[in-house]
Amino acid sequence: NNRRTGVTAGMGIAVVPGLRLTGQWQQTWHSNPAAPGYFAPRNAQVADFGFEFEREYDRATIAFDAGGGVQRFQRAEWATIGAWAPALRMWGLVAWNVGRRQQILIEAESYDSHVADTVVVTDRWRYASVTASLRVSLR
Repeated sequence: NNRRTGVTAGMGIAVVPGLRLTGQWQQTWHSNPAAPGYFAPRNAQVADFGFEFEREYDRATIAFDAGGGVQRFQRAEWATIGAWAPALRMWGLVAWNVGRRQQILIEAESYDSHVADTVVVTDRWRYASVTASLRVSLR
């Protein structure tokens, strides 16, 4: 049993229509950082700044979210919290409406950090993916 508790606070400011500057703070605690099978730090802190862009056109939507900041973590209750280290993130989406009920989506994301928001097995998390899909409405 390993309970995960977290607090996140953030703010975004619209610069121009479709473009926002963002900032956020996140703190996460695990009740049992020694749980076998995956990396669960006792305490993790992340602060980052970034920007979000979203634009809709007649037949397409483009969205992009990128940011970077710093993070640190404490492995176990008896350990001291580590030094601040860089953290980077990126997510993007392009969606095309190719008919009344069909949409093609291409999504890309990448992370380079010490702390993840998913279950991982190591304290250094590098991740990148590109996904293409066809969405068909049945109604």
